[in-house]
Amino acid sequence: MPDHHHRSGSLRQVNKKNKRGRASKRSVKRFMGGKVQSVTTPGGANNKNKQAGTSSKQKRMLMAQQKRQNHKTKLLNERRGILSTIMGAGSKSVTIPPKLIGVISLSASHYKQAEKDESSLFSFFKNNQSADPDKSNKDILSPVLKFDAHPKQKIQVLTNCHSFAKHYHHQMGVENENNASDDLEDDMDLGNENEDHHAEVMGALDLCRVCDLVIFTINGDFVQEERKLLKQQLKEQQLDKSDGVMTISTFKTNATTADLCGDLFISQRGEDILHACKNQGLPTVLTLLTQSGDQKDSMIPLESRDLAKLQKTRNEMKRFGQRLATTEFGQHAKFMDCVLTDSPLKSSNDSTTEALVRYLCTGTAIPSKWIDTVPRPYMISTPSPTSNSVTSDNNNGYVYDPNTKELHISGHIRGNTPFSIYNLIHVPHLGTFQISKIREHQIRSPNSSEDTILKGDNDPLKMSDTLEMFATPDALEGEQNLVGFDEEDDIYDGDDDAIGGDDGMNGKDRPAGWSDYQSAWLDAIDPDAEDVPQDNGELAKALNKKSSDNDDAMLDDEEEDYAITEQRRSQRKDDLEFPDEVELRQDQIASERFARYRSLKSFRKSYWDPKENLPDAYAKVYHFSNFRFTQKDIYGEQQDVIQAMVDYAQEQKEKNDKKNKNKSGDGDVMMEEDNDTKNDGMDTAEEEDDLLEGCVLPGSFITITLSNVPSHLYNKRVSKKAPLSLCSLLPHENKVTVLHFGMTSKIDYATPKDVKASNSDLAIKTKDLMYFRCGWRSWYARPVFSQHNLNSDKHKLERFLPPNGAHLAASVYGPVSYTPCPVLMFNTPFSSKTKRAAGATSDASEATKTTVVPSSEGEFSKTLVAVGSVLGADADRIVIKRIIMTGFPTRVHKRHATVKYMFYNPEDVKWFKPAGLTTKHGLQGHIIESVGDHGTMKCLFNQPIKQHDTVCLPLYKRIYPKFAPQAVEDEFGNVVTKDLVIY
Repeated sequence: MPDHHHRSGSLRQVNKKNKRGRASKRSVKRFMGGKVQSVTTPGGANNKNKQAGTSSKQKRMLMAQQKRQNHKTKLLNERRGILSTIMGAGSKSVTIPPKLIGVISLSASHYKQAEKDESSLFSFFKNNQSADPDKSNKDILSPVLKFDAHPKQKIQVLTNCHSFAKHYHHQMGVENENNASDDLEDDMDLGNENEDHHAEVMGALDLCRVCDLVIFTINGDFVQEERKLLKQQLKEQQLDKSDGVMTISTFKTNATTADLCGDLFISQRGEDILHACKNQGLPTVLTLLTQSGDQKDSMIPLESRDLAKLQKTRNEMKRFGQRLATTEFGQHAKFMDCVLTDSPLKSSNDSTTEALVRYLCTGTAIPSKWIDTVPRPYMISTPSPTSNSVTSDNNNGYVYDPNTKELHISGHIRGNTPFSIYNLIHVPHLGTFQISKIREHQIRSPNSSEDTILKGDNDPLKMSDTLEMFATPDALEGEQNLVGFDEEDDIYDGDDDAIGGDDGMNGKDRPAGWSDYQSAWLDAIDPDAEDVPQDNGELAKALNKKSSDNDDAMLDDEEEDYAITEQRRSQRKDDLEFPDEVELRQDQIASERFARYRSLKSFRKSYWDPKENLPDAYAKVYHFSNFRFTQKDIYGEQQDVIQAMVDYAQEQKEKNDKKNKNKSGDGDVMMEEDNDTKNDGMDTAEEEDDLLEGCVLPGSFITITLSNVPSHLYNKRVSKKAPLSLCSLLPHENKVTVLHFGMTSKIDYATPKDVKASNSDLAIKTKDLMYFRCGWRSWYARPVFSQHNLNSDKHKLERFLPPNGAHLAASVYGPVSYTPCPVLMFNTPFSSKTKRAAGATSDASEATKTTVVPSSEGEFSKTLVAVGSVLGADADRIVIKRIIMTGFPTRVHKRHATVKYMFYNPEDVKWFKPAGLTTKHGLQGHIIESVGDHGTMKCLFNQPIKQHDTVCLPLYKRIYPKFAPQAVEDEFGNVVTKDLVIY
C-alpha cells in the first residue's frame, strides 16, 4: 500500500508550548513594543469596552503632557525656592533674606594690604547703592544694600578682614576694642606671617561657610607694582651681565609670558586661603579683577599715559585673570573686571559696573553643596530693622547680658528647613547651647508690634538632644570595660617622646625625694608623724635621671624641638625602609613586652571580636548599631517637616484665594466646597501641626535667646566688631562617638625646608595633637591613622601620615556629624610645652599627664596637612597595629633552618611557638623547638629556605584613639580639665 500514510487521531501527543518569551518583565516589555497597557474600569471590561487605538493614543499624549507639566512645575518651584511658596501664603514674617556676598582678597600679601583692597570694593558697593539708603545702615559694619536698578533683591557684603577674622584676632590678643582698624598693624606683629595667615585663613573658611556668593578679588594695582619691581630687578641683572643673555627687551608682560610671574596675581597668603576654601567647599564663585584708573591713586605711575597702552595692559591682565579663574574654579567659572575709581576709560567702565551689580543682584547664588544638601537651618547675625528688638541698637545684631548670661542674636533663617526651638544651637567660637526664647518679628508689616514669641521647654521628651555630650557608664552593665587596661602604651614601644606615655609623675603623694619603691612603705608610717614636704615623685625622678636626660634638659625649647623633629624624621625613614619592624634588646623579655599582641593566621579572614577588651574611654562614648540607617531616618524626618511646611503654605494660599473670591461675590459656592473638604483635611492638618510644633519658617527674621552662656568665654573668644553665625544641630549631633574621616594627605615630605622656620614638613605621627574643622564645629584631637580596606573588617595602622596625595582614614573622638561634611586637619606646632599642663586642678596626676596646653607662640600658626570628609561613626571599626620581629637563619638544610636574634631566652621561644612564621621571600613556617639558652630556635618552612632570607614573626594589637584633654578656665577663674572642648 504505497499510497497509505498515518493520520493522527484524538490520542495524538501534544507538546507543551514554549513560554520563555513571557517569562520576565523585560521580555514582556519587548513583546509590547513600548505600548502602555490600558487600565481596566472598576466594573470590569471586555474586548468591546477596551479603548480603541485612537483614544489610547490620546490618553498617552495627555499623560505625557501632564508629566512634562509636573516636571516643569517642580523645576520652577526649585528655582524659586521654598520661600516664594511660603510668601505666597501671605506670611507677614517671611521675607527673602538678603543675598550674602563675601569678599576675599587673593593678591594682597599681608593683612593691611588685604584690608585696603577689600574695603575699597565694599565702599564701591556702598557708594553706588540706592539714593535713599536706610538711615539705620550708616553705623552698621555690614549693612544691607539695595540698588535702584534691582529693588527686589537686597545684598549684604561681608569682607574677610572685617568679619569672622576679627574673632581670631581677638583670641590672639592683637585686637584693641578702643582702636580703629587702621591701628591694627601697630598691635600685630606682621613679621610673623603664620599668625596673620591663620586668622585670615580661618576667617575665610567661616565666611565661605555662610555666604551665598564669594568674590575673590585680584587687585590690578598690586600686580602693576610687583611687575614694576620685577622689571627693575631684571634691569639690574642686565647691567651686571656683560654677555647680554638677559635683556629687558626679552621680558614682555603679555598673557603668555605672564606665567613666569604668576605669583604676582595670587600671593602666598592668597594661595593658603584659596587652598583651604576649595577643600572645604565653595559657594558660587566670582573672580573679580579690580583696577584703579586714576593716575594719582596708582602706587607706581604707569610708563605711558597713552590710552592704547592703558587698554592693552588691562586686556593682558583680563586674559590672565580669566585663565586663572578657569584653572582654579572650572570651565564655567565667572570672571569680571571693574574699575573702582574714575579713569580715562570711564566711558567703557559704566557697562562693566552695571554688569557687576546686575550679576550680584540677579545671578544664581547657591551656598556650598554640603550646606545646601543637609537639612539644617542656619543664620548670621544682622541688626534688627524693628525698634522692638533688643539687638536693634547693636551694629552686629547680637547683645550679651552678663547678668542673666543670655545671648540675643537676630537674623534671617537661612536654608530650606524650619527652625525648631527644641533643637540645640551651636555658635562657632562659643559652643553649644539651648534656646530659651525665639521672637519672630513681623517684617512685612512694620507698623505691627505683635511679634510671635516662642518659649523653650526643657521637657526631655520634646528636646531633640541634651547638652550632656558623654554617656554615663554603668559598671555593672558590661564587663568589657576593664579598669587599668587602658591603651597607655606608645605607638612605638619604648619611645621616649611618646605623648601620653608614663613620665614618672603619676604616683601617689610621698615625701619629697622618695622613689616608687620607698613610697610603697608609706602605709607603715605613723599618720600623725611630723609633716614633711611631699611631691608625686618629681624629685626622685630628677635625682635618678641619666646623664643624657640632664643634657637634654639644658637645651632650650628651640633646640629641643629641633632634636625631636630630627628624631621623628629618622623614625619615619626607618619605618619606610623597614615597615613595622621592631628590635628586641637582649635584656628584654618578648612575652612581657608584647603581652597584648596576638598572631593571626590571616589578616583579612581571621575573626576579631570588636567588643573585646575595650578601653575605659569607650564607656563614655555612644555606639550606633547602624549609623547609616540612623542618618537616613533623621534626614527622612526633616524631609517630612519640610513637606509639612510646604503643604501648610499651600493650604494657607488656597484659603487666601478663597477669601478673595468670597469678597468678589462667590461666597455661597465657596462655602459649600469648604464644608465638603473641611472634614477630609482635618486629620492632615493635625499631623502637620504636630510636625511644625515649635518651628519657625525659613526666611523669618527672628531673635534667638540662648541661655547659660559663660561670660568669661564670651569676653575671651568673641569680638564685638565681627558678626556671629549659628546653626541648628540635628538629633544626636551633640553626642560624642568614634568618628572616622576619609582623608587625603596634603603634606610634602620631599620639600627641604628649614625646620626651625617651618613645621610643614614635620613627620606627623599617629596620636599627635591635631586641630580638626568638621563642618560647623572644630576641636583638638589625637587621631589614629589607618588604611581604609573595603574587603576586610580590619584596617592596618599607619604610624605616620603618608606623603602628599595618599589616601587614609583618621579615627578620632568627636561629636556625631552627618554626611556630607568636609573635614580639614591642621597640624599644631610641635613643642615640648604641649606635653604638660600648667596648673591643672583636681586629678593632678592624670591632668599633668595628658592635658594639652598649646604653646603661646604656636597656638595660632597651624598648617593644613590633610583634607577629606566624614565616613561615619562606628565604634566597632577595628584598627590593627602590626609589629614584625625578625630573625636570621644561621644554618639551613632544605626546609629546616636554625634562626637567631629573634629572641634571647628559651621561654620566649616557647611562648610564641604556636604563632606562624613568614619570610621576606614569601615562605611560611612554624617554630619546632628551642635550641640552647640564648633564644635560638629550629624552624620548618613549606619550601626550601635560602641563607640570605629573613624570618619574620608578625604580631597584631588593636589600637584606639585618644582624647586630647584641655585645661580651660571656668567662670570663677579655676582651671578645670575637659576631655573634649568643641569650638
